[in-house]
Amino acid sequence: RRLLAMVLLVAAIGVAASGYLVHGTHRVVLLAAAFGLYLLHLHGYQVVYQVRQAYGQAIAFGLGGQLGYLVACTAALKLHAGGGVIALVVVVREIVQVMCIRWVAVRMLGYRLRAPWRRPGIWPLLKAGWMIGVAGVCYQLATYAGGFFLWGMASPEAMASFSAAQRLL
Repeated sequence: RRLLAMVLLVAAIGVAASGYLVHGTHRVVLLAAAFGLYLLHLHGYQVVYQVRQAYGQAIAFGLGGQLGYLVACTAALKLHAGGGVIALVVVVREIVQVMCIRWVAVRMLGYRLRAPWRRPGIWPLLKAGWMIGVAGVCYQLATYAGGFFLWGMASPEAMASFSAAQRLL
């Protein structure tokens, strides 16, 4: 997960630095998303909830995050903010969510998860599990690609509505 997150970080920074994005706000959002992509490897902490069958705190943080997201989107729409602000709210929500997942899991375990790269079983594990990583990336791309297309083609209101509806699914 960490290796894939680093590759995605570099790719997103490359796109943001290139001339592909015209608006400055789009570049800022993509840079923020790049660092959000790097934090995706911390989703591995969700295993703690599954193994311990302790979902209460995770669900509470998830619902609180959704409420905060709803309030932030409503405020952005009331202030007639552009699509870049709405997209930034989405990125911030994901970053806060993954950090809360990690924080609660570390409290439950009493320690951080560590996976050293020099461990003898890491490379055979990567060799055997690369397809699962590719499938996960494809799933995420399929899930969130609509938001990026809509961001370029429609109004900020359409982006906010689409993102809110997608989170309900």
